[in-house]
Amino acid sequence: MSLAVWFLLVISGALQTAQTQKLDSFVLKNRNGIEAHILPYGAIVQKLLVPSRSGTPTDVVLGFDDLTPYQVECCAAFTVWQQNSPFYGSAALGLLLYLGTDDVQVSLHFQQDGTSPYFGALVGRVANRIAEATFELDGEVYHVSANENTTSLHGGKVGFSKRFWKVHVFSEGEDSGVMLRYESPDGKEGYPGSLTATVIYLLTASNELRISMEASTLAATPVNLAQHTYFNLNGQETASTVLNHDVSINAAYITPVTHQLIPTGAFMPVVDTPYDLNNSTRLSRNVNQAGGLPEGYDINYVLFGLTGEEAKEKMLYGKVWDEPQHAVTISSPTTGITLEVDTTSPGLQFYSGGLLSVDTPVTGKAGVDYPQFGGFAVETQNFPNAINTPSFPDSVLRPGHTYQNVCIWRFKTLPRQGRTQRLFVGLGVVLILVAAIAFYTQYYNVNSRYRLRAPRYDKT
Repeated sequence: MSLAVWFLLVISGALQTAQTQKLDSFVLKNRNGIEAHILPYGAIVQKLLVPSRSGTPTDVVLGFDDLTPYQVECCAAFTVWQQNSPFYGSAALGLLLYLGTDDVQVSLHFQQDGTSPYFGALVGRVANRIAEATFELDGEVYHVSANENTTSLHGGKVGFSKRFWKVHVFSEGEDSGVMLRYESPDGKEGYPGSLTATVIYLLTASNELRISMEASTLAATPVNLAQHTYFNLNGQETASTVLNHDVSINAAYITPVTHQLIPTGAFMPVVDTPYDLNNSTRLSRNVNQAGGLPEGYDINYVLFGLTGEEAKEKMLYGKVWDEPQHAVTISSPTTGITLEVDTTSPGLQFYSGGLLSVDTPVTGKAGVDYPQFGGFAVETQNFPNAINTPSFPDSVLRPGHTYQNVCIWRFKTLPRQGRTQRLFVGLGVVLILVAAIAFYTQYYNVNSRYRLRAPRYDKT
């Protein structure tokens, strides 16, 4: 490489880094006051503003104000270098980004496993868990990177959530969107096949954030993409738990797990268990009985009332429906904000944040210390460890086909619960009074007729 080319790479890389480290986001807005802030790093939903019942813009997702907490250590080290020596640090990390992090990171030794709360991130190549970080495909055994003891979680040490994605901004009438694209080379994190992944975030005038995930491959490979945002509909700035939220999930079965959170391959009916959330249920009601570590919900639901066999039969490259179907409703009585989730996927990992800040305190946006149960995740997906579980829907994507997972986050605002209750009480009182008056009037009329018709007796 000539000195001139090297110089151009360094300068352009430094300029790119100067923009990146400011945590520049792509902001989607609609006329109703909803804003979605999307980062090119990890395709992360960094901020999501939704008006409360009082009209106050409320940030309903957990996250960070700067890039460093999202990054794995190699990139964070360059960030520190940049702070101490702005030009050389920016040039070094900029060159890394310009050349492509995949090409450079191969030679770097990571001092940490890269796991994080995955706030707002697009996780893959395989979301959720692969047991023993191993699978067999077409007669060949593959070993992928393990980052949760012996398990591979959310794509491994440096999955899609730790990569910079290429960005294209667009609009469709009143709707605004951003498309992000990432190319994962053959062998990255141990996975076979070069894979191209795209995600489109489209904010509509009807208060929906539509998330369309797609992937194509040059060789057979397992694929399971998921959006891993943590929500707190009370507002992330309140530092409150989500245990006051009301939750309903349209599912008849869950996939029970081992102590390592690996599904056993069985399907358990939710009826008469703490996992039955088909009717709206206050999250605090059964959170201590729901299992999880140390406590709370962290389980995959088989959606739409499907059995495991039906889900497997209907599955076609990531989806069981052509159009998203309603799966979840969660609301906060404090703000009145309600989240409805529709999806084309067969499963949903519901996580109530039981491990959040338990071992290591997490400080998020505006210096807020997030508590245990400070956020929940609703990850639409295929079932965990599907590549190793014959009873689960197929997770293998082959050349010539397209993986698809579409989910919709729809936001509504409920009226104040107290006013609603007072309205029903008032109506009840009015109905009782009307019934009492009607009864009295009927009774009076009957007795009046009886007195008029009473026989008269003449004295003799």
